[in-house]
Amino acid sequence: MSSKYHLLGTIWVIVIIAALITYSFVPAYAKERGDLYQPYEYSQMLLENEPYPEVVIEYDYMEGQEPDETSMNILEEKVERYTDKESVETVVDQEIDFEDRSASYDSNDISELKDKYQDHERGGNQIPIHVLYLNGVWEDNPDVLGLSQRPEQIVIFSSVISNIDAI
Repeated sequence: MSSKYHLLGTIWVIVIIAALITYSFVPAYAKERGDLYQPYEYSQMLLENEPYPEVVIEYDYMEGQEPDETSMNILEEKVERYTDKESVETVVDQEIDFEDRSASYDSNDISELKDKYQDHERGGNQIPIHVLYLNGVWEDNPDVLGLSQRPEQIVIFSSVISNIDAI
């Protein structure tokens, strides 16, 4: 009986060591394809020149919530100033379809919009920053002006900002 537990313990040790070795030596392309990066690694990729020397800031928006030129210029200037990137490109991409609009948004809604509308992906020489301009409010707190669920994503609740301007 004790040799059975000894064998089982040995197998577990081998499995754990194999898992640690595999995770330690996962090639970068496997991490890229499997999206195994941690949030701090995305931040590092956005700040440093390697492995992505170019940033593409992609804007998707709801009708009537288009990003204004001043806001886009400020973000582009900040990215140029605080990162070590060779180039920063701004792309006002597309209007979000009517059926994807909502009065309030949660994390799942934001993820679905990102998956559906973000056209630029990490790869080659570029890393994207995806900016969504939405017409609703954040489900957990309707006073939230904007948020970032991931280092490479920004969500702006334009209607909330417009309501502040109207006061």
